[in-house]
Amino acid sequence: MLNSIVFKLGLSMVLLFLVVLFPMGYVLNAFLTNFYQQKAIDHLNDQTNKVISVIETSPERDLKNNLAVALKMADHKAVIYDASRRLSAISDFADDTAGVLQDQDWALLNSGTPVFKEWNAGNKSYRLVARPFYLRETFSGAVLIMSPVDEIQGTLAYIRSILLLAGLGAILMIFGFTNILVPQLSSPLLAMEKATRQIAKGNLDIKLNEQSQDELGSLARAINDLVADLKRIQDSRREFFANIAHELRTPLTYIEGYVKLLAETRESEEQRRVIPILVDETKRLKGLVDDLFELAQLEEGKIALTLEWVDLSEIIETSIEKVKLYAANKGITIRLTEEDVPILLLDGNRIQQVLINLLDNAIRYTNQGMITVNLKSIPEFIAVKIEDTGIGIPEEELPFIFERFHRVEKSRSRNYGGTGLGLAIVKKLVEIQGGQIEVASQLDVGTSFTLKFPKPAEERIK
Repeated sequence: MLNSIVFKLGLSMVLLFLVVLFPMGYVLNAFLTNFYQQKAIDHLNDQTNKVISVIETSPERDLKNNLAVALKMADHKAVIYDASRRLSAISDFADDTAGVLQDQDWALLNSGTPVFKEWNAGNKSYRLVARPFYLRETFSGAVLIMSPVDEIQGTLAYIRSILLLAGLGAILMIFGFTNILVPQLSSPLLAMEKATRQIAKGNLDIKLNEQSQDELGSLARAINDLVADLKRIQDSRREFFANIAHELRTPLTYIEGYVKLLAETRESEEQRRVIPILVDETKRLKGLVDDLFELAQLEEGKIALTLEWVDLSEIIETSIEKVKLYAANKGITIRLTEEDVPILLLDGNRIQQVLINLLDNAIRYTNQGMITVNLKSIPEFIAVKIEDTGIGIPEEELPFIFERFHRVEKSRSRNYGGTGLGLAIVKKLVEIQGGQIEVASQLDVGTSFTLKFPKPAEERIK
């Protein structure tokens, strides 16, 4: 799952989006915070200037009344100080503001410099602006207006909650988008991966979609062309082997007959030495051609099966009986363990051919020890396992042992005989009857072949 291209593409898109989203959210939050804080200061500045304008333009006799009017113009806490730092007026909703302006603040105001600061009163925080005002061009006091920081923080908290909800919505959207888009982007690659695995297994009935005009479409066309070439090569090879096998069978039959005739009429010492070799090699060559001919027919689907309900236990016992003498001559015992299993719809003769071939191989490659044949019922299948204590097969050779003419350790294998086609025929015979064959091996420990045949439908329900 973690190594799948769908997961990697999806994770890459989500991470890319988050890398963009979080810095953008941080910058936007900082911008809005600065914007609203500056806006609050500007608003306090505007109100302070309005109050100062009323004070500075009012006639002296109306100043006291105009101070009250000026304070009503402020929608925040407002205080007016005279030149001696005494309270001249305070808005109705202003609390005690003693200690708001420190000596250094008043010195700045006295010099004509506005004061911007935050002030904490109990558990409340305020942002304030204080500006000096002048009557007849003489410093006459200061106007102070302050607003609770909570108002701005509340606004910012609301904006942040909107940003957070928008971010969560965007993340959910990218996850949904990823779940839809990534499978669509990766599905052609996954289809190609499955197709190449099937090609590697020898299944050339593969056709990929070539409609896309991008690189994926070009790759699909290349794979389809490769499959078509492989299929032509495979068909030509099958036809070649079939023709060779067919053409060689007749002359080999004649040669075998003449060699046997010579064996009956041999006279000289040289003939008595050479003719048995010719007989053995002729038999070996004829066996090779017969195997090749049978494999060609299997691959072309020309082998007719005689399917009938058979007792697999009985077929196994018959097969063991036929190879028992060969095993006994090598000092090898064959042990059969079996369970009660249902009858199966198979070609009995072909299954016996498979079993004898596997038993013959087990005996041939086992120098001492025993061969165990186990018949048992497993979920969905009836399994036959043939296990020996022979020389074993190297792990790197296991994927190829069912290929025609493949020999494990070629020089050694020739000493054991065989055509190199037996296991290829076994695999075909098992598969055309709906079965499977598996192999496991360890050098100098032994080899096991397991045949699996599907149970009848009524047995699988139980």
